[in-house]
Amino acid sequence: MTAAPPTPTETLPYIYRWDRHGRKGQPCKVTARGSMNSCRVEFVDGYIMITSRNAVRKATTVAMTLPLAALSEKGRL
Repeated sequence: MTAAPPTPTETLPYIYRWDRHGRKGQPCKVTARGSMNSCRVEFVDGYIMITSRNAVRKATTVAMTLPLAALSEKGRL
């Protein structure tokens, strides 16, 4: 059973900072933390990845609640 992807207006408190899979700069949320500094992150479109916790940073309050259309206009999606 998989979890539903986050809704476009859901709070996404992190920004993915590494240039992997074309996801750099996109808002995401950490859904699980593992050992050895790893975490599971989920993006607005439902894409899930296991990555290092060094790859995510706290988002500013503006980026946390922008709707999907606004993110697309700013080139973040």
